[in-house]
Amino acid sequence: MRSLGVGFDRSTLVSVANCLCLLEHFYLLHCLAIKFRLVIDVEVVTALVKVYSDLGGDVHECYKLFLETSKSQDVVSWTRIITAFAEKESEEALLLFSKLSRECLDDPDRYIFSSVFKACADLVTERHCSTVHAQVMMYGLRVTQFLPMPSYMLIVIVGLSSNHLSIFKRYK
Repeated sequence: MRSLGVGFDRSTLVSVANCLCLLEHFYLLHCLAIKFRLVIDVEVVTALVKVYSDLGGDVHECYKLFLETSKSQDVVSWTRIITAFAEKESEEALLLFSKLSRECLDDPDRYIFSSVFKACADLVTERHCSTVHAQVMMYGLRVTQFLPMPSYMLIVIVGLSSNHLSIFKRYK
């Protein structure tokens, strides 16, 4: 595209980012984003974080990218970085969720809670699941909006008390 003299913008960069299948190509695209000062755009950085984590990049490098948009992070960018950590470093994902609760003006949605539940599943502790459940209730979300049956079964496997199970059964 560039060799033909056709310019690109953030939309093009985001579209191209989602088509990458090699980490080496990601690095080239990231360099272009830096060169053309597109890394300050939250949509571009969110796409780069997604692709980088999907291609097996280091989650801490993803986090550095995420921090580049510190003034304009939204719930979508927070969801992406928490998802990246939930897949590789569950405890960090929960810490980021805690940070989201303090710093982000947007309320968490069902997508972010899905990633947080995945992190809880990897840690398999009643305390984490109970804390996340309290957050779900605080934001007025229904568990069935994002909690698939395998996650419900996880709660049984973890061995939550009958009180916790009755809370989840309410949403069946």
